[in-house]
Amino acid sequence: MNPTSNSASSGKDPAPTEDSQTQSAKDAYRKEVSVWVDSKTNEGAHVVPLLSSAVPGGSAAKKQANTEAFFDRPLAKNELGDFERLLADMFVSGNFSFRAVEDPRFIRFWKFMRPAVKPPSRFVLSTRIIPQRIKSVESNTVKALSSQLSVTVTLDGYKNAKHDKVLGIMATVKNSQGVENHFLSTEIISSQSSRAEDVMEKIEGSFTMLEQKFKACARTVTCDSDAAHVKARRLMKEKYPSKIFLPCSAHQINLIVKDVLTSVPKFSAICKKAVDIVSLLATRTKALAVLREEQMKYNGSTTAISKLCDTRWYSYNNMFRAIAKSQLPLQGMVARLADERSKTEGLAKLKVTIEDAAFWSGLKNVVQILDPVTVAQGITETDGCTLADVITQFAKIYHVFTALEDDDLAGVLGSTLEKRWQKFYDPSLFVLALILDPTSKMKPFRTSGRFNFGVVLRWAKGWYVRLFEADGMRVISSLMDYIENKGIFGDEVASNLSSVERYWKYVQYEHKELASLVLELWHVVVHAASLERAWSQLGFVHDDNRSNLKLDLATGMVAMRMKFQKEDIMAKREAQRVAALKESLKVDLQTNKKSSGTVVEMDEDGDIQIISSNNNDCSTVSDSEIQDDASASSQFNSVLEALLEFEECTDDEINDSVTDFYSLSDLFGVVSS
Repeated sequence: MNPTSNSASSGKDPAPTEDSQTQSAKDAYRKEVSVWVDSKTNEGAHVVPLLSSAVPGGSAAKKQANTEAFFDRPLAKNELGDFERLLADMFVSGNFSFRAVEDPRFIRFWKFMRPAVKPPSRFVLSTRIIPQRIKSVESNTVKALSSQLSVTVTLDGYKNAKHDKVLGIMATVKNSQGVENHFLSTEIISSQSSRAEDVMEKIEGSFTMLEQKFKACARTVTCDSDAAHVKARRLMKEKYPSKIFLPCSAHQINLIVKDVLTSVPKFSAICKKAVDIVSLLATRTKALAVLREEQMKYNGSTTAISKLCDTRWYSYNNMFRAIAKSQLPLQGMVARLADERSKTEGLAKLKVTIEDAAFWSGLKNVVQILDPVTVAQGITETDGCTLADVITQFAKIYHVFTALEDDDLAGVLGSTLEKRWQKFYDPSLFVLALILDPTSKMKPFRTSGRFNFGVVLRWAKGWYVRLFEADGMRVISSLMDYIENKGIFGDEVASNLSSVERYWKYVQYEHKELASLVLELWHVVVHAASLERAWSQLGFVHDDNRSNLKLDLATGMVAMRMKFQKEDIMAKREAQRVAALKESLKVDLQTNKKSSGTVVEMDEDGDIQIISSNNNDCSTVSDSEIQDDASASSQFNSVLEALLEFEECTDDEINDSVTDFYSLSDLFGVVSS
């Protein structure tokens, strides 16, 4: 019997073949794609069709492009640049190995996503695409540094994965948008000497580069505090009196922790015992497991006992805090391990330490002393740290040290802090910066001893003459008005501007000289922490697995990563700012419905605009300009006496150099009420 005739006679359709099933699936897919394209077109999206010339045997007049080609087609010439830029950003930001682009699994993934686009080779990626992207990022450096007159140059060394000694020089500029850090140069100096003369040569080379390449001027140099850099700073102060030379304040605060632990014998003993606890836990797996169980029992969570970092002394305080928090769990661990057959001398020694009440009381005392130093460390290594912030943190540490109940301990710690202050800092620069902060003025200082307002007037004139090479007598009169809140310094707008930059830009038209001095000091970068962070990024990029990367390529990739981090931070801050403004506007608008006369709007800059319906007055107030209602009125009887004393001085007595040194005790020994 003919099967065909049977099926036909029975009235049933023939069974679908594999080709017909595939064709039906393709037709359904094309229909779905067509619906999607039509919907996107109706929404206003621009869907680029495949050129008919790309379809084999097709032409614009004879054949319409297949809808599948909207999703997979070769890149057009004008899209190639964006494709390579995004690819370079992805590989650098994710720190992917260049070999990944030729990995078979990566290629299979790529073909799944875009079969018509061919990925570049490893050679092309590393020798052309990423270097071109680095050049485009370096163009931002030119834009940021061009014609800048207050650039801070920072220097720091680093040992890379190949144990080469690398010197990095970074230029930093501070503006209303934040702080921007850019590499000036990096070079391997393993075979070079590190004398003061060599350091001076490198610094002067950075001055020349800024002047010739960027038409910019280096105002401040911040570097390490080893013997060569200390001597170089001293010599360059004499050679370049119009520039500021500073130690890295973040490093100095870090070394205060070292001073505390090494200058007090009982603290050194406690430190050694704490290190022994950490060392034993690092080598005893069972002891660590038991400790974690005890931590869950007593604390409800585990606490990692922090490891020490050789160059970060404040990591000792983190270790002390973790051990102090785990006192009961450690005692429980020792009790559980008391019957261990494999008990060794180390466990026995650990048991003695953990059961010693004097150890725990001493440990808590060390933590209490080091906590403000650790806080100061965090503040002084931020990008926004200023000269005023540095002296403020020194003052807080000084008050903690000198307020200790143990007079002998207070004397030792206060003396070590004074020595560091005297060795590395010029009080005139930092005191001026704090006094010229409108939220501080003379309030933090002791003005009943050697230090008085007459000294401040001499310092202000001296620094203005040094930095601007001009007469500084108008600075003195402006400073008097500033302290007494006369004229523009006492108006309502100025009193509500808490930002140092905004405040002095507001008053600069009437007090140009003093405002110029303040803004110059505000631009100073007091640390080399940005360069330290760049070295951390370099260690991530140029690790043991990629030790053959050339230095210029590795540092270029670091510059890209720093740029990406900056963009991410700015995007996050902007999102937070917009969310806060929306919430504020929501509350204001709800209040506005209940009360007549006030309308709240937002201008194009994102500032809140308050419009009164009773009149045509309109005022715009930025969030950063709003201060608490408490007025900062100043009453300084001692200042007035200093002014009277100053008026009797001759002009010759107001010299440009500071010969007398003022200790922390002179400045902060008694806090003014």
